[in-house]
Amino acid sequence: MFLIESAVSVLVAYGLRPRDTTTTMVEFDSLFEAFTMTTEQMKAVTAKLPDTLETVLAKDFGSVDAVRYVFTEWAEGPLLVWIALDDAAPEVRQRIYAKELSLIEGFPEVEFDFNLIPSMGRPPEQICSAARVVYSKA
Repeated sequence: MFLIESAVSVLVAYGLRPRDTTTTMVEFDSLFEAFTMTTEQMKAVTAKLPDTLETVLAKDFGSVDAVRYVFTEWAEGPLLVWIALDDAAPEVRQRIYAKELSLIEGFPEVEFDFNLIPSMGRPPEQICSAARVVYSKA
């Protein structure tokens, strides 16, 4: 069990993701033994990994059509979150506020600082150059 958990940690650390093909093999070597996992086995293991907070933010806010980008940056204390909108209509803002409240309730240990900003057709680096882009509309 320890070996599989270590392998998953290596996958996550190096950002390795399985391909869609079921013939891809990934081999892991350790001091004790070597083993091989198929892509399907890797998918089964990685499907059990919990989403990171940034992934949750990206999924929640990315589900709103008017959201262009979501940025995050850890500051001295709070997690700064910028949500860049294509359309800041009142009904869009209400949906965003509801998602913010849900995240605050879902992650009581995290202090959030949410900010809505207009995207105005700008690329992400012109909006928040120091923050990490966790969601970008294609």
